[in-house]
Amino acid sequence: MSTTPRCPCSWGWHCSAYCADALLAFSSLWRDRQWRWATLGGTATAALLGYFSNLSNMAPSALLLWIAVFPPLEEYVFRGMLQPLIQRHWPRRWRALSAANLLTSGLFTLAHVATKGPHLFTLGVFFPSLVFGYFRERHHQLASPIALHMAYNGAFFGAAAL
Repeated sequence: MSTTPRCPCSWGWHCSAYCADALLAFSSLWRDRQWRWATLGGTATAALLGYFSNLSNMAPSALLLWIAVFPPLEEYVFRGMLQPLIQRHWPRRWRALSAANLLTSGLFTLAHVATKGPHLFTLGVFFPSLVFGYFRERHHQLASPIALHMAYNGAFFGAAAL
Protein backbone atom coordinates (compact mmCIF):
# COMPACT_ATOMS: atom_id res chain seq x y z
CA MET A 1 0.00 0.00 0.00
CA SER A 2 1.38 3.38 -1.04
CA THR A 3 1.87 6.17 1.49
CA THR A 4 2.16 8.81 -1.22
CA PRO A 5 -0.30 11.64 -0.56
CA ARG A 6 -3.16 11.52 -3.01
CA CYS A 7 -4.99 14.47 -4.44
CA PRO A 8 -8.80 14.42 -4.25
CA CYS A 9 -8.94 14.81 -8.03
CA SER A 10 -7.25 11.37 -8.44
CA TRP A 11 -4.34 12.68 -10.48
CA GLY A 12 -1.91 11.49 -7.85
CA TRP A 13 0.97 13.16 -6.09
CA HIS A 14 1.83 15.33 -9.13
CA CYS A 15 -1.33 17.32 -8.57
CA SER A 16 -1.37 17.45 -4.75
CA ALA A 17 0.69 20.62 -4.37
CA TYR A 18 -1.13 22.36 -7.22
CA CYS A 19 -4.57 21.54 -5.79
CA ALA A 20 -3.51 22.57 -2.29
CA ASP A 21 -2.26 25.93 -3.60
CA ALA A 22 -5.45 26.43 -5.61
CA LEU A 23 -7.67 25.65 -2.61
CA LEU A 24 -5.72 28.04 -0.38
CA ALA A 25 -5.91 30.82 -2.95
CA PHE A 26 -9.64 30.25 -3.49
CA SER A 27 -10.44 30.19 0.23
CA SER A 28 -8.65 33.50 0.76
CA LEU A 29 -10.43 35.05 -2.23
CA TRP A 30 -13.81 33.88 -0.99
CA ARG A 31 -13.37 36.00 2.16
CA ASP A 32 -13.53 39.14 -0.02
CA ARG A 33 -17.19 40.14 -0.23
CA GLN A 34 -16.72 42.03 -3.53
CA TRP A 35 -15.11 38.96 -5.07
CA ARG A 36 -17.97 36.74 -3.85
CA TRP A 37 -20.54 39.07 -5.44
CA ALA A 38 -18.53 39.26 -8.66
CA THR A 39 -18.32 35.46 -8.73
CA LEU A 40 -22.00 34.84 -8.02
CA GLY A 41 -23.38 37.70 -10.11
CA GLY A 42 -21.00 37.14 -13.00
CA THR A 43 -21.60 33.41 -13.24
CA ALA A 44 -25.38 33.92 -13.07
CA THR A 45 -25.20 36.51 -15.86
CA ALA A 46 -22.86 34.34 -17.92
CA ALA A 47 -25.15 31.32 -17.52
CA LEU A 48 -28.16 33.35 -18.65
CA LEU A 49 -26.30 34.68 -21.69
CA GLY A 50 -24.93 31.23 -22.49
CA TYR A 51 -28.37 29.65 -22.32
CA PHE A 52 -29.64 32.05 -25.00
CA SER A 53 -26.59 31.70 -27.25
CA ASN A 54 -26.51 29.29 -30.18
CA LEU A 55 -23.46 27.29 -29.08
CA SER A 56 -25.23 24.10 -28.05
CA ASN A 57 -23.26 21.79 -30.36
CA MET A 58 -19.79 22.27 -28.81
CA ALA A 59 -17.61 19.19 -28.46
CA PRO A 60 -16.56 18.24 -24.90
CA SER A 61 -12.91 18.83 -25.83
CA ALA A 62 -13.78 22.38 -26.93
CA LEU A 63 -15.61 22.95 -23.65
CA LEU A 64 -12.54 21.82 -21.75
CA LEU A 65 -10.38 24.28 -23.69
CA TRP A 66 -12.76 27.21 -23.14
CA ILE A 67 -13.21 26.49 -19.44
CA ALA A 68 -9.88 25.14 -18.17
CA VAL A 69 -7.13 25.97 -20.68
CA PHE A 70 -7.78 29.36 -22.30
CA PRO A 71 -8.67 31.40 -19.16
CA PRO A 72 -5.33 30.86 -17.37
CA LEU A 73 -3.40 31.52 -20.59
CA GLU A 74 -5.37 34.67 -21.41
CA GLU A 75 -5.11 35.97 -17.86
CA TYR A 76 -1.37 35.38 -17.79
CA VAL A 77 -0.93 37.41 -20.99
CA PHE A 78 -3.44 40.20 -20.36
CA ARG A 79 -3.56 40.58 -16.55
CA GLY A 80 -0.17 39.08 -15.72
CA MET A 81 1.98 40.78 -18.36
CA LEU A 82 0.17 43.62 -20.16
CA GLN A 83 -1.80 45.24 -17.34
CA PRO A 84 1.19 45.66 -14.97
CA LEU A 85 3.35 46.93 -17.86
CA ILE A 86 0.75 49.53 -18.82
CA GLN A 87 0.20 50.42 -15.15
CA ARG A 88 3.90 51.22 -14.71
CA HIS A 89 3.87 53.63 -17.65
CA TRP A 90 0.35 55.03 -17.21
CA PRO A 91 -0.70 54.94 -13.53
CA ARG A 92 -3.81 57.12 -13.98
CA ARG A 93 -7.07 56.05 -12.28
CA TRP A 94 -10.74 56.96 -12.54
CA ARG A 95 -12.27 55.90 -9.25
CA ALA A 96 -11.97 52.08 -9.07
CA LEU A 97 -10.79 51.69 -12.68
CA SER A 98 -7.23 52.22 -13.74
CA ALA A 99 -6.21 53.37 -17.19
CA ALA A 100 -4.23 50.13 -17.43
CA ASN A 101 -7.36 48.06 -16.77
CA LEU A 102 -9.38 50.01 -19.37
CA LEU A 103 -6.67 49.70 -22.01
CA THR A 104 -6.00 46.03 -21.22
CA SER A 105 -9.74 45.30 -21.42
CA GLY A 106 -9.88 47.05 -24.79
CA LEU A 107 -7.00 44.91 -26.05
CA PHE A 108 -8.61 41.78 -24.58
CA THR A 109 -11.83 42.60 -26.46
CA LEU A 110 -9.95 43.28 -29.71
CA ALA A 111 -8.19 39.92 -29.40
CA HIS A 112 -11.57 38.20 -29.04
CA VAL A 113 -13.03 40.17 -31.97
CA ALA A 114 -10.02 39.25 -34.12
CA THR A 115 -10.50 35.54 -33.45
CA LYS A 116 -14.30 35.27 -33.24
CA GLY A 117 -15.70 38.26 -35.15
CA PRO A 118 -17.51 41.42 -34.00
CA HIS A 119 -20.59 39.74 -32.52
CA LEU A 120 -22.52 41.08 -29.53
CA PHE A 121 -21.24 38.29 -27.25
CA THR A 122 -17.67 38.93 -28.40
CA LEU A 123 -17.88 42.68 -27.80
CA GLY A 124 -19.46 41.94 -24.43
CA VAL A 125 -16.23 40.42 -23.09
CA PHE A 126 -15.10 44.00 -22.37
CA PHE A 127 -17.21 44.12 -19.18
CA PRO A 128 -16.04 40.88 -17.56
CA SER A 129 -12.52 41.89 -18.57
CA LEU A 130 -12.89 45.04 -16.45
CA VAL A 131 -13.93 42.82 -13.54
CA PHE A 132 -10.91 40.54 -14.06
CA GLY A 133 -8.59 43.56 -14.19
CA TYR A 134 -10.15 45.15 -11.12
CA PHE A 135 -9.56 42.03 -9.03
CA ARG A 136 -6.04 41.65 -10.44
CA GLU A 137 -5.26 45.07 -9.03
CA ARG A 138 -7.23 44.54 -5.82
CA HIS A 139 -5.60 41.21 -4.91
CA HIS A 140 -2.19 41.70 -6.58
CA GLN A 141 -2.25 38.15 -7.92
CA LEU A 142 -3.47 36.17 -10.93
CA ALA A 143 -5.48 33.56 -9.00
CA SER A 144 -8.37 35.98 -8.67
CA PRO A 145 -8.93 36.82 -12.36
CA ILE A 146 -8.15 33.25 -13.42
CA ALA A 147 -10.78 31.82 -11.05
CA LEU A 148 -13.35 34.40 -12.17
CA HIS A 149 -12.58 33.84 -15.85
CA MET A 150 -12.89 30.06 -15.46
CA ALA A 151 -16.16 30.44 -13.53
CA TYR A 152 -17.65 32.84 -16.10
CA ASN A 153 -16.59 30.65 -19.04
CA GLY A 154 -17.81 27.53 -17.24
CA ALA A 155 -21.22 29.10 -16.60
CA PHE A 156 -21.51 30.51 -20.13
CA PHE A 157 -20.40 27.43 -22.06
CA GLY A 158 -22.02 25.02 -19.62
CA ALA A 159 -25.40 26.74 -20.03
CA ALA A 160 -24.86 27.01 -23.80
CA ALA A 161 -24.38 23.24 -23.97
CA LEU A 162 -27.84 22.62 -22.44
